[in-house]
Amino acid sequence: MQEEKLFRRYRVGKWNFDAICSWLSAMSRRGYFLRGVRGHRFTFARREPAELEYHVEYLSANINETLRYTQLCGWNYVCSDGYLHYFCCAKGKHYYTGAFYKRAYYTQRKGFFTSLALYDAVSAVICAVCSLLIFFNLSSPLTAVLFALVLLLLIYSVISLINNLLIRRGIQKRLSALPEPCIPSGTAFLTLPDPEYNRSFLEACLAYRKNGGMLYDIETLTDARNMIRRLAAASQPGEGYEPFYTYWLIDNGEYIGSANLRLELTPQQRRYGGNIAYEIRPEKRLRGYGTIILSKMLEVAQDKGLSSVILTCEADNVSAVNTIENCGGRLTGVNIVNIGGAARPTRVYTVNLRTSEESGKQSV
Repeated sequence: MQEEKLFRRYRVGKWNFDAICSWLSAMSRRGYFLRGVRGHRFTFARREPAELEYHVEYLSANINETLRYTQLCGWNYVCSDGYLHYFCCAKGKHYYTGAFYKRAYYTQRKGFFTSLALYDAVSAVICAVCSLLIFFNLSSPLTAVLFALVLLLLIYSVISLINNLLIRRGIQKRLSALPEPCIPSGTAFLTLPDPEYNRSFLEACLAYRKNGGMLYDIETLTDARNMIRRLAAASQPGEGYEPFYTYWLIDNGEYIGSANLRLELTPQQRRYGGNIAYEIRPEKRLRGYGTIILSKMLEVAQDKGLSSVILTCEADNVSAVNTIENCGGRLTGVNIVNIGGAARPTRVYTVNLRTSEESGKQSV
């Protein structure tokens, strides 16, 4: 096998992932394909030009987990540089283009590079002042050498300052792309389906239909009351089937969302569905209600004797992933599931629950 001839390019501002991926795609169209990254040095192999897309993930999780998940989404692993993992694929041949970025991590890194930039700015000012003082007092070869050294330090400080500012800009861009954190309501509570909230429940179902979805096929208050009776009946043990518990999240007298709990799972439900499924009405999303209803449902599952629960969500549903992980979900697998006629990667999480017996032992 003929050994590839490698070419090296240097690029600053690595944290602007979108610009890096666009640059790598442009390099592939010129016949240069990424082989490795170390710091600001990118190594390429020369081949026939092709149209490739590149993707960069920051994941501090196990590299094998990262590889399995991204490859199931259609990406091919190229290389890693620390916790930055580089992937590529033919244009349009992937399921997923996002990444699970953590606000706390980016905020910490932004502060770190801000402090480095301030340090470089102070160093540049000091070097500039020293070089001017030495320049106006050149009297021997020794002072000339000292002037040259200080000038080199000045140039290095300026380059480092520019690089750290570019990195900070890239981090800020990622932070601005994240959903704004929401303060969860302190007044929301779970309840069984209750006719008291049938009008609000009907409004939520109509809102789903308006947004192109479907919660329940109801159009009138009579339909809503009948559906509430069916939901209540499904929570009672019956011959030949396991009860299917439904709870509503209520806040300020208004129906916010609902959640279902299964105590027993079929093999298919272990792959897609899990023990708990929840939904939030469209106009109430991204306000922290998902975290509230899931955390409360985990308490219900624990009260009903479950020691762990399985949760699933589509791989590119960043909001659901963040909610599950915030509630203690641990990724245990990625399945390809047929959803609406299309094969989609689905993340499977496990949440371990403390049993009441364990809680009692800790309180003693």
